[in-house]
Amino acid sequence: MAAESASTGSRQTMRVKVLSPARAAFDGEAAGAVLPAFDGEWGILANHAPLVAALAAGRLRITRPDGSGAAFAVRGGFAQVRDNVLTVLTPECAGPGELDAAAVDAELARLHGGEAGKSREECAARARQLAWARACRLVLEGAPSDPKP
Repeated sequence: MAAESASTGSRQTMRVKVLSPARAAFDGEAAGAVLPAFDGEWGILANHAPLVAALAAGRLRITRPDGSGAAFAVRGGFAQVRDNVLTVLTPECAGPGELDAAAVDAELARLHGGEAGKSREECAARARQLAWARACRLVLEGAPSDPKP
């Protein structure tokens, strides 16, 4: 089987780039990734067919070739797979070392108030803020579904 992979040129890893206007948060080889797509989580492995996906606010998980993981909270954006490269473009992303647990918890507590008397636009804005805060909390916690070595 290994000879077959070598002869067809297929690789067991892909390049993953996570980019925001402020910085490149991740640029390296990965065995796979789980994207927070607009309609649920999408798993992407090496040699995936080309695609473009709209992202929701959520947790992006990357599995490195050695089995270790990296996670980022992303605030929506787009993902593209092309030529064994996954590129994630997001307006904002944060890794566990960039998040303040107390601030995230305070924001979640503030956002869990009632919606009575709020306009549709205020409710939609609150829902977007809540999705971002929940994604940050998941990155801080390292949920059981995170890749492990």
